[in-house]
Amino acid sequence: MSDRRTVAITGASSGIGAQLAALHARNGWDVVMINRSAPRSQPVIDDITAESPDVSVDVVVADLADHGSITAAASELVERGHIDLFYNNAGVLLAGIEKSKHGIEMHAQVNTIAPYMFARLLQPVLDGSTVLTVSTGAISNTGDLRVADLADPPSFKKLTGPYAQSKLAASALMAAFAEQYPATTFRTAEPGAVKTKMTTGDAMPKLLIPIRNLFFSTPEKGARRLYDAATDDSLDVVNGAFVVKGEAKALPSSATDTAVHTQLLDWCRSVTGI
Repeated sequence: MSDRRTVAITGASSGIGAQLAALHARNGWDVVMINRSAPRSQPVIDDITAESPDVSVDVVVADLADHGSITAAASELVERGHIDLFYNNAGVLLAGIEKSKHGIEMHAQVNTIAPYMFARLLQPVLDGSTVLTVSTGAISNTGDLRVADLADPPSFKKLTGPYAQSKLAASALMAAFAEQYPATTFRTAEPGAVKTKMTTGDAMPKLLIPIRNLFFSTPEKGARRLYDAATDDSLDVVNGAFVVKGEAKALPSSATDTAVHTQLLDWCRSVTGI
């Protein structure tokens, strides 16, 4: 049995997630990717194995828009044993309102509900571990967290609408879990503006497309920021902190409001049964 640390990463078949997997492998971590497709994961596995042949890297298949699939993946992860670091990296940024099979708006389904379920279901293997959830600077431009609108938004605005609300909700959840599970370190972090599939196409506001092409950074740089936020022991931040460029940044007040936490946790529990 390996005595190396183990990292699990959702959405690691491309972009920042794939770079995170490779970065951890270079630093001697065993890697478990949590992706929708095993065949699409294979090129990443092959690249990591070629570069870091001494580490273990494989995939657990999960559709983060499906509660049953998340539950099955979490069960498999628990059976594998302790996870030292878990990244809620996978996310969606859509051009309009879509609903999951559970009737929940897709941003909230993937960006909020999936991190909630993993945090709950993986508790048996997260003692002394770190959970880092990828967030965005857009949470500062979306107003107060409106829990009642997460499942069925009354309106849509690109980037700062349901997407930012779902990320703000995820940040609020991590702050709430920091209180509930003090033996686990919960953090959210922003990778910065990065050129990925998510930031290409109709989901991005048109005014940002020229800026993206000129100024957004590479997935490698975004992955490094997340890696540092998760692993830098010198970070002087409290449990539940939002880390931006190596420093704690205050979350919007609604994400730290205990009454909002209660409402959000109750909603997540009601739609997942967990």
